[in-house]
Formats: sequence, C-alpha cells, structure tokens
Amino acid sequence: MRGPGRPLLLGLLLVLGPSPEQRVEIVPRDLRMKDKFLKHLTGPLYFSPKCSKHFHRLYHNTRDCTIPAYYKRCARLLTRLAVSPVCMEDK
Repeated sequence: MRGPGRPLLLGLLLVLGPSPEQRVEIVPRDLRMKDKFLKHLTGPLYFSPKCSKHFHRLYHNTRDCTIPAYYKRCARLLTRLAVSPVCMEDK
C-alpha cells in the first residue's frame, strides 16, 4: 500500500552464494520510492544549473545513491553538495 505519509517499505532478498553462507540484501519494493525517500531525508534541495552535472553524477553513479542500504549517506552527500560554495554562487 502506498500513499502520503507511509514509510518506504523495504523487502529482504535472500541470495545464496557459492559458499554455504547466506547473504541478506535489502532491496526496495518500488524503485520509484528512492526519490521520495531521499526527499523525506533531505527536504527540498535546489541545485543551480552549474551544479546539475555534479548532482546527476552523484545521484545516478555512486554506490551511496544506488543501493538502498546507503540512502542515508546519499542524502547527506546531496545536502552537502547543495550548500557547497560552488553550488551557492548562482542563487
């Protein structure tokens, strides 16, 4: 069930590897929820056109922003980028 005010639901995926050990990975049930989850953690962020390249590289290419277990790290990185001197110049 999705709706406003509902927390992001994460499912557990059990992955059997070549060894007898089992790994548990956290995967989102709905990949579109990534944006909502990050907005919940960071609030509204503004990136100037000068910083959009940095934002897209960070958001789409780093481990912190592509693996759900690291989304809190991603939120911190995006927040720091938004308030960095380079991104604050055009405001």
